[in-house]
Amino acid sequence: MALILLDGMEDLSTFVQVQASTGVVAGRTGNALNPNSTNSLARYIVLPSEESATFTAGFAVKFATTTTCDFFEFRSDAGATSHVCLRIVADGSIYVGRNNGVSFVQLAFSGTGVIVAGTWHYVELQATLHDTTGSVTVRVDGIQVATATNVDTRNAGTKTVFDSVLIRNYNPTTAQPAFDDFYLMNGAGDAFLGDIVVETLYPNGNGNANQWLGSDGDSLSNYLLVDEPTPVATDYVASSTTGHQDLYALTDLVRSLPIVGVCHQALAARVDSVARQIKIVNRRSTDTKSAAIDLATTLASYHYALAVDPETSAAWTVANVNALQSGVEVV
Repeated sequence: MALILLDGMEDLSTFVQVQASTGVVAGRTGNALNPNSTNSLARYIVLPSEESATFTAGFAVKFATTTTCDFFEFRSDAGATSHVCLRIVADGSIYVGRNNGVSFVQLAFSGTGVIVAGTWHYVELQATLHDTTGSVTVRVDGIQVATATNVDTRNAGTKTVFDSVLIRNYNPTTAQPAFDDFYLMNGAGDAFLGDIVVETLYPNGNGNANQWLGSDGDSLSNYLLVDEPTPVATDYVASSTTGHQDLYALTDLVRSLPIVGVCHQALAARVDSVARQIKIVNRRSTDTKSAAIDLATTLASYHYALAVDPETSAAWTVANVNALQSGVEVV
């Protein structure tokens, strides 16, 4: 399993609004994202090393009405080219098709009534991008409702891999989809994870290393500068010294269900003209680090997902997750 993202949809730091209006509303667990106007779009672009011809995604979604609405897409070319799209219609059916921004080419569809307005459902989509041997499979609440193989899932563009996902509310506004508890995997052969709950854990103490300089002028309690549930741009830590780490203890899990993975998040940017890289650090008793990440000049969300505990090569336990530290290192 190639897990690349888990997100509780608590804010707009992962799925970034790129068109019209997207808001945060009450979710089934914590908050949810709500593209709340006609043609609202919020997008997540994966790292180049995580691009793939096959993506598998799952998310909880609730619609105010089942008016026809395109609500989820796999895209490429940094989100510019739409390929595979999910649509609901008035009778509660889900259609999966190829969307070129002008027309919707149906590939497969479910029976009626799989989506009920005002009810949380868990929707999963697996798609392979190809002009002739593409495939799509849709599940709702753990049941396969639509599938197609050897179909054209690629519209145009320059890439033959997916590189981004979009949540949206495409005409009209009355559908009002709300999204929560999201996962994303890349690679052929990945099994669906099924209905999951994503718990977001926040820094609540200093970790093993505190070498970055805080916006408060010291490195004494750096966790207090990165612990807000909604990011605050005026609170931050910074460093340009190779090897410097800043690590943080985290709040504990509330639930004790089987754990499908851990995903660390860093909201980061470079503030000068020199190329900068970071690694995201997972630590319990030893460090495990992401690949080097090139930082943009604008603040962006970066992720490091681990399906199993790297220190045991086995499934995560509650105790081991609760012992984790999360942080960053300058490359």
